[in-house]
Amino acid sequence: VGLHPDLVLAEKSPGNAAAVKKLAALGIPVLVVRARNLDEVRDMVRAVAHVLESDEAGEALLRRLDGALGEARRIGEGAPPRRALLVYGHSPLVVAGPGSFGDELLRLCGTVNAAGEGGTAYPTWPLERIVADPPDVIVDLTTGHEQATSPLERLSPLRDRVRRLVSKDLMRPGPGLGRGARALCRALHASQPTRETVRAKEKEGQSEVRP
Repeated sequence: VGLHPDLVLAEKSPGNAAAVKKLAALGIPVLVVRARNLDEVRDMVRAVAHVLESDEAGEALLRRLDGALGEARRIGEGAPPRRALLVYGHSPLVVAGPGSFGDELLRLCGTVNAAGEGGTAYPTWPLERIVADPPDVIVDLTTGHEQATSPLERLSPLRDRVRRLVSKDLMRPGPGLGRGARALCRALHASQPTRETVRAKEKEGQSEVRP
């Protein structure tokens, strides 16, 4: 309130509903958006651009996003079919399920989401389930720069299936998803992992793929 903002952006959530109502009651303009999937990301960009009177800039941003998503899709074209798992957390082990933007990106990359049948958008999977029926490739988004290995790599049945991918663009849906999708598709369709680090540099940022 003390900053006297011209506009506050908020993502629709039960956790911030009271704060949003309070700000609105104080006369502070609040734009509530949702960005759970690619369609909602597009709607969010258009809504923010419109309220900022920058519709043309918003459409230009969406063209860049769709162009990057198209590039990502082409990476997986013609590749052999693979079952994939996208991991967001270790304790508990949280993966991308049906209806999540991660599930959309796995399918965009030409893979089958191993967690795509039933459940919630971000289900918790027992480690035993992954070991008993391991996907062809596991992309682990949780490993930061300071960690040398993923906990999943310590299990011999999974070791050679894990790709460690450091990408902020894939942790929360937004205009950077195109950049993140390119890094994800490269990780999913990379050759058999080695212990070397492979970096995927982008014009507008950098992601690291660590097989």
